[in-house]
Parts: sequence; C-alpha cells; structure tokens
Amino acid sequence: KYIKSLAAIPPVIANPFSSEDHAFYGINKNIPTEVPASATNTYKSSGGWKDFMNFYALGNVFTINNTRYGIISDIEPYTAEIVCGESNYSGDVIVPDLVTNNNKTYTITRIGNGTFSDCTELNSVTLPNVVTEIGYNAFKNCTKLKSASIGNAIEKIGGSSFYNCTLLSGIQLPASLKSIESNAFTYCRAFTSIVLPENIKILNNSVFYGCFNLNNVQLSAKTTEIKEYAFGGCNNLKSIQLPDSLLILGENAFNSCNNLQVIKIPAKVTSIGSYAFCYCSNLSAVFSFANIPPKTGTEVFYGVSKTIPLFVSAASIPDYQQAVQWKDFTSVYDVNSIFEKDGIRYHIISNGDTPEVEVMKNDLPYSGAITIPDKVDFDGRSYTVSKMYEGVFSQNKLITSVTLGNAIKKINNS
Repeated sequence: KYIKSLAAIPPVIANPFSSEDHAFYGINKNIPTEVPASATNTYKSSGGWKDFMNFYALGNVFTINNTRYGIISDIEPYTAEIVCGESNYSGDVIVPDLVTNNNKTYTITRIGNGTFSDCTELNSVTLPNVVTEIGYNAFKNCTKLKSASIGNAIEKIGGSSFYNCTLLSGIQLPASLKSIESNAFTYCRAFTSIVLPENIKILNNSVFYGCFNLNNVQLSAKTTEIKEYAFGGCNNLKSIQLPDSLLILGENAFNSCNNLQVIKIPAKVTSIGSYAFCYCSNLSAVFSFANIPPKTGTEVFYGVSKTIPLFVSAASIPDYQQAVQWKDFTSVYDVNSIFEKDGIRYHIISNGDTPEVEVMKNDLPYSGAITIPDKVDFDGRSYTVSKMYEGVFSQNKLITSVTLGNAIKKINNS
C-alpha cells in the first residue's frame, strides 16, 4: 500500500544476473513512497527507486475518510494532492477543495500520478475549482468512468491521464488549460466531441489516438503544431477545420481517419510529416493554401487516391505539379474555381462563352433529398451544371433521393 525508506542514501538494488533492477517487480509504482526530505531527488534518480512516481518526505502522507493525501507544501499556503489509496477508489468520487491534518488546512491543488489508475469500479469524479494539475496516468484504465468534471482551474493534464477510459463520452476542458500531454485521451472510444481551449498551442503525440467515435473537433485558433498520431485512428472523424495559425503537421497525425472527407491545409504550414494522411481512403479533395508546397515526409498520402482534386492558388499550380508527392495528384485546380450554393459545392470547369460547372463532394457528406439545378449563379455569371465529379455521392447512406438537372451531360462513377 505504501513504501517507507528511512535511509538517507537510497539502498542499492543489485541483481547479479542482470543489469536491471527487479526488487520491486510487480509492485504498483503509483503508491506513495516516503523517504527522508533531503534525499528525495536522489531517490528519484536511483536504480529501481526512480520508477516510483509519487515521492514524499517522511510523515507527509495522511489518510482522511478513506482517501489518502500527499503533502506538496508544508509551509503556507499549505497544499496537498490526492494520491493512490490503500484500496482502489470506486463509485462516485468528489474530491474536496480543503482537508485538515494536524491543525493545518491544505488546499488540494493536484491529482497525483496514477492516483485513480486501474480503478475499474470508478463511475464518476468531480474535481474542485482549486485543482490546477492532473498528474501522469491519473485515471488510466478507469474502464467504467463515464463522467469527469475537472473544474475551471486546470492548467495541465498529464500524459496518459485518461488513457483507455473507454466509457468516458466527453470532457469539458476549461479556459485555464495550457497543456495536454501525450496520450492523455488515447482510446477514449466514447468521445464524440471535443473543444480545445484557446491556450492549447500544441497537440501532443497520440493525444486523441483511437477515439473511434470522435466526430466533432474544435481546435484553438492559436494551435501551431499537431504532433504524431494526435488524431490517428479517429475513424468517425469526417471533417476538421485546421486553424490559420498551424505551422507543422506531424507524422501520422491523421493516419487511418478513413472517413475524413476533405482536408484544408492552412497557408502557414511548412511541413507535413510521414504518413500524416495515410489510409484516409475517403478523402475526396485536398486544399492547400500554402503558396509554397509544404515539405513532405515519407508517403504523406499513402492509400489516398491521387485522382482526387488538389486545389491550390493559381500562381502555385506549377510549383505543386513539380513538388515531391504533390506532383502525384493528377488533377490540380485553382482554389478560386470552387464555390458553394444552397449546400452544394461546385467546381468551375469552363469560364468562357458557355460557363459550366461540375458538382463536387463537400466537407461533410451530402444528406437528405438532393436536387441538382440546371444552372447556378455565381459572381455575376450563370453556370450550366453539366457534370458530376467522380464519387460525389459514392457510398453515401445519408441521401434519401437525388434529382438531377436536365443539363447534366456526364456522370463519372458518382
């Protein structure tokens, strides 16, 4: 349930048959570990001791009402964190904002590393508005956790903190949040929607990896980087608006998002990592607003049809047609030749004496009753709707009926 070492120098853990330390093999590394205050940093870097995640000075762990706490600061203002219990926490847990021990009242400012990890009977948790940090692995593998209210003061969510919380359907992230570490919400399969607060500038590795039902994402307007596998395996993600602030798309960022319809790469993006859109097999169009083709890693669009249209600025078309990987797209068009009217996206294929357009896929699948007119007006001109672009309605189960105009001359496997 806990470890207490009185030794000022961490005892050497030796194994004559291996360079690895196995003395604590199989022991939960989340449990509180009490050591002499002057030796805390030494223990954190020593042999098998360094694997433990919660070190405290001797006597700085206490229990109140079956909940265990570790003291962060024993001088005013007094602060503490909730730590791994003597038995797994369960049911509906409400973390208090204040606790009193030995005539000192402590503010609970942190959820300790691994505190609720593997608490498979935990149903809900409510954090007070004084908690500023959720530690590493804090709620990892809480497979029955359905509700998490984390308060309005959280600044940091630690790595793997909600990893594999498979029933957690969503979480409201407060405006105070500044950092979400790697794998924080990996395999939160019940997530359907997430709104990232303004101060989240970097989406770390695998932060939403395997959130299979995630279909609505709102990124911060200050986001500059989406790191590797951030949205990998988000199978139900059909669209995402990347902010104008974005500079870097990491490796495998959207790998296997096989329901993603359209991707729009902002103008400031300079680099796209290997396999960023690998197996995004339902992509129907790529828009790049960068005047200079972003540098690409290995097989950025592996598994994506290169016959889908690539839309860039007219002046940049020659550069994209010569750039590595971008040149693999067989149809590169002027981004200004696209417009929408009454929920239908059109592409101008002729702007001469007899203006014509074709019907394109939209960012999200078309649904309901679809009517394609004979003509559509745009920018002071009347265009004949003469063609259906390839795959425009393909495998769409949301459409109930389609009425085509009399001017349609060509339907390409639509």
